[in-house]
Amino acid sequence: MAILDTHIRDFKMVDDADSGYETLYKAAVASAELSTVARGSANSVIDRLMQNRNDPTASDLTRRIQEAASQGDTDAIFRLTDELRDAKSAENERSAKLTKLAEEFSFMELLRAYPQDFKDLTYELGLLVLQKTQEGLATYKRPARARTGSEPKGTVYVISHNGQSIEAMKNVGAAKRPDGERPFFEFMGFEISSDGRMLDPATFTNINGEVVPANSKKAVIEDLLAGNPHWLERGFRIKVKDTPKE
Repeated sequence: MAILDTHIRDFKMVDDADSGYETLYKAAVASAELSTVARGSANSVIDRLMQNRNDPTASDLTRRIQEAASQGDTDAIFRLTDELRDAKSAENERSAKLTKLAEEFSFMELLRAYPQDFKDLTYELGLLVLQKTQEGLATYKRPARARTGSEPKGTVYVISHNGQSIEAMKNVGAAKRPDGERPFFEFMGFEISSDGRMLDPATFTNINGEVVPANSKKAVIEDLLAGNPHWLERGFRIKVKDTPKE
């Protein structure tokens, strides 16, 4: 819900001349916080509704004219062009009538004029969301667990890079401010803002291809343990710190 709350706040700043929902949708669907399953379901609904904005008759005639032109069939081109002109004229007349209706009635009032069609479309979209969500969940790759074996909580790791090393532990609970973990983040190649609140870069792509916030030591350590080339190719290595035997 955090992603939607953020974009709803942004939505309040949209120009009054625009309802803002298209802007709100595009911002939400492009966010790295949105799951692939949610994005696919939303796009399928948008695609289904946008189909109703196209005139299938005009599109079919245009396609047939192109085919006739490729075959050099002049008679068919002239005949189909006349049909397309008539179809466009009829479409313009219908559009004018619809515009007049829209001036006289609200959208909700017009929907009440077609109760069964509206009901069918509503359930069709509901079914579409169920199907796309189920398909997405069936193919969704769950994040791979870091290869930590049976390491106990509080395990200390040694991370090495370019002949230097640092000891680190996974953070527990909410992530601290970056300046509270300055040695770790600077060793991993991040820059910390002057106020100590932000990292640059603020995110990284983990081994599952997901863009995740970088301010979590746990996320960085587990990704390094999982063997993400993002770290390995830059020379980072990690191992569990050896404990002295009693």
